[in-house]
Amino acid sequence: LKATVSPSNATNKAVKWATSKKSVATVSAAGKVTAKAKGSANITATAKDGSKKSAKCVVTVKQPVKKITAPKSVKIKKGASKKVKITVSPSNANNTACTLKASNKNIKLSAKTIKKSATVKITGVKKGSSKVTVTAKDGSKKKAVIKVTVK
Repeated sequence: LKATVSPSNATNKAVKWATSKKSVATVSAAGKVTAKAKGSANITATAKDGSKKSAKCVVTVKQPVKKITAPKSVKIKKGASKKVKITVSPSNANNTACTLKASNKNIKLSAKTIKKSATVKITGVKKGSSKVTVTAKDGSKKKAVIKVTVK
């Protein structure tokens, strides 16, 4: 963060940085904020000239999805179904929603989106192979791919 002190001709433009929650975010003497954990903290710059003038900035630290776990491969008979568990971690991520997309019509999915870790049913429609791509919706670009073989 950068503090702008006015007037521009002030004799002492130095500021002291402080955080309201060191467990969420810390701030260096130069104003560099470091995220520590999910949550919000107030970062305050206070003039060192004795005027007690200050400004604050609310910093919100979000927890992204770090990993999506699913079976690497699944074999299903045509017309049959199989349930697969999809786990989104950490469970305290701000947005644990994921999209599920089949690469072709050889399979049918019981859901196109999940809001958190879930069990999804995959049904074999046609013989052949397919892939299910599970992608986090939080922008973290985390994904898992399930190779599905329908016999």
